[in-house]
Amino acid sequence: MNPARNVNTACQIFIGCLHPSVVESDLYTLTSRFGSVVNIRILRNINTKEPMGLAFVSFNDPMAAQKARVELNGFLFKGRHINVTLYCKNRNTNANIFVKNLPPETTARELEGMFKQFGNVVSSKISYNNTLVSNRYGYVQFENESQAILALNSKDQILASTKIVVSKFEPIQVRHAPQNNSNLYVRGFDDEMTEERLREIFSIYGTISSQFIMKVVTPAGVDRYFGFVTYSNADSAQKAIDALNGKNIEGISWYVAHLIKRSVRRKLLEEEFKRKKEIWKKKNVFIKNLPLNLTNDMLYQLCSEYGPIESLKIHMTENLTYQDGKKISQLVSNGSAFVCFVSEDSARKAILGFRNKMIDGKHIFVTMWKPKEEFVKALYARKIKTIQRQMMDVGVFGPMYNAPQPRSGRGRAIVPQVMPPMMPQMIPRPAPPVEREQPRINFDMNAFNSSPPEVQRRMLGEQLYPVILKNSNDKIAGKITGMLLEIETRVLLSLIQSPYEIANKVREAIEVLRKAWAHNPEFLATLP
Repeated sequence: MNPARNVNTACQIFIGCLHPSVVESDLYTLTSRFGSVVNIRILRNINTKEPMGLAFVSFNDPMAAQKARVELNGFLFKGRHINVTLYCKNRNTNANIFVKNLPPETTARELEGMFKQFGNVVSSKISYNNTLVSNRYGYVQFENESQAILALNSKDQILASTKIVVSKFEPIQVRHAPQNNSNLYVRGFDDEMTEERLREIFSIYGTISSQFIMKVVTPAGVDRYFGFVTYSNADSAQKAIDALNGKNIEGISWYVAHLIKRSVRRKLLEEEFKRKKEIWKKKNVFIKNLPLNLTNDMLYQLCSEYGPIESLKIHMTENLTYQDGKKISQLVSNGSAFVCFVSEDSARKAILGFRNKMIDGKHIFVTMWKPKEEFVKALYARKIKTIQRQMMDVGVFGPMYNAPQPRSGRGRAIVPQVMPPMMPQMIPRPAPPVEREQPRINFDMNAFNSSPPEVQRRMLGEQLYPVILKNSNDKIAGKITGMLLEIETRVLLSLIQSPYEIANKVREAIEVLRKAWAHNPEFLATLP
């Protein structure tokens, strides 16, 4: 994450923990009261284009950036406590500390005030749950390690009759690494297992500090038993895993693993699923227009010529029929299927092979599989492109031509013209000189000309957005900005020189959107 080009990093703040619905105009409204904002950049996923909850905001003045950092850090913005720091390219991970047992009402600013006596605090953050209740722990990042060590020596500090605990911050992969984890989660036994018997089994591998057995009832009403075993050191826990996990001993099919928090496990599973999706996108093929009577075996034979198959599935839909007054449900094929090959090369061969193939007189449609969220995003982007193309066709972003008036003559109806009432002629007075707004470009033209097209597009968008926002609203300003960016770069540069012309283009775009959304009250409500 690099700061925007040609921006003084001392004038730049970094904002984290943003709500996904936050757009550039929201950040402009939030930060512009501290000084002149020259650049706003919301970071997005390079594949899905989803906001990552992170943004850069650049000011003209370093003092404005410093004031914004102090005032906005921990501020509740659109349902999230945002984290604001000054831009820092290389942070010292050893200068980060973890603080817990904080009073529930402690804020990020108060946390920074507690520790700024030990050195310059780069950032401070309090952790909150989904209901915005403090988890009573947080993080403090110093400029250098010596300041963090000085703060670590303050473990006896008392605050509001609660003794806070200060420790060195450790990344999640270090905290839950097997070599540092002495807690085990075990299952596979039934109600006959006792804590004494559990201790006896696991004490073979090392000294046990504690053990505990729990029972829960599943939604199906089945009793489920599991337990926890804590060793005095991590080596003993690893020995127990190696000896028991996946083994059937004394009639018990043991599952033994390191104990990790539910939130951490969920995060690890989500990351693992994301990795799998990236692999599936390269090996999974979507096929359509297949015969409805095609079976899994027939599909396997059809696709196996391109390479080994890992899995396949014909997409089925529920078909309801009625017989003798009774509803009968049956799953039938809808003519589409997913085929996951073992290798990427096989998937590419299948794409080429199916492209010119016909079955039962129908051309087979085949493409690489996409996750649902990416597929929806692609459809939405295609729809926006269609709207923009239609706007270009009707001349919203080009010269507007008046339609020729019908002429009277043989075989043609005469269209009556409504003439305006005659007004007495008056000698016009010379209009006073009007001071026209002198537009200015907020970027270096040399840097602009040497930048790639995507960077030029971003720089032009940052220049256009404030003017478009001024003439519309925050709900459609981004959409109209994207539409205007479809204009040729040379034309846009001349358009930027005249805010009056930009205002005209915005009004034309709003009217076209009003006609296009005439039957959509929800979209119409976003128009000014």
